Amino acid sequence: MTVQGESDTALIYLMDGEVIHAESSGKKGLIALYRAMRWNNVTITWDEGVIPAVVQVRHPVDALLFQYAQLEDTQQTDDVSLEKLFGEAEVDPDDIRLMDLGQYQISFEVLNTPFRGFLFFLEKAVSLVGRGEDCDIILPDASVSSHHCKIMLEKHCIRVVDLGSTNGTRINNQIIAEKILQPGDSFQIGSVMVAMNLKLRRNLDAQKVAMTTKNIQNALVGATAQTQRIDPKVLVRKTDKMVGPITWKNLTGEGEKKIDNSLFSKMFGKK
Repeated sequence: MTVQGESDTALIYLMDGEVIHAESSGKKGLIALYRAMRWNNVTITWDEGVIPAVVQVRHPVDALLFQYAQLEDTQQTDDVSLEKLFGEAEVDPDDIRLMDLGQYQISFEVLNTPFRGFLFFLEKAVSLVGRGEDCDIILPDASVSSHHCKIMLEKHCIRVVDLGSTNGTRINNQIIAEKILQPGDSFQIGSVMVAMNLKLRRNLDAQKVAMTTKNIQNALVGATAQTQRIDPKVLVRKTDKMVGPITWKNLTGEGEKKIDNSLFSKMFGKK
């Protein structure tokens, strides 16, 4: 597609939902793409079947949009910042860096097995995942090894490392030894499917949070027969280990949230 800005033009090539090349004013790759994404009053022209001379990258569009949103949050979309981040060399498709993950609360939700709906949070630099009692995240499923994998929270990425598990760790249906996890990737630990959720942290009043937490705990103590399966002790005690389908989503009555692709539609018009 051709993106015509007020004073510049960019060529962006897409194939099967991925960006495979971009160029603008002598710049190629992600730097050219992100420069074009900040332009206002653009005109977009689609040319079907046009393939670049060289396919340099294969980046999922959703991951790039997510990364650009984080670049905007951290005010790194100016030419100097983009040149520093992406100007020297192309980024490997498996190594796209997310921006400043410290701004986000990161959680994983179990999508299948009897523990469907179980939500665990990534709060440590390295979280050991497995069936063993000494794990930071305990998944008591027969397909999960005692020490199955590690989820490593680095400043600019989330890295998953398999620990020689019996049934393997999969990202996008491929067994991995070590791989960076991107937003929208499917993630499977043994037979347990989990989805990654990111929520922008907000500055909350500590006194209000404490009051709300106390009210929730008091309500749970007087639980009815329909809510007996929710154990208030799990919520009261200070621990980073939670076993079972007990989530704040369930307690607050929030329904399922679907990913909003409106930004994708506005930017590219079609998939």
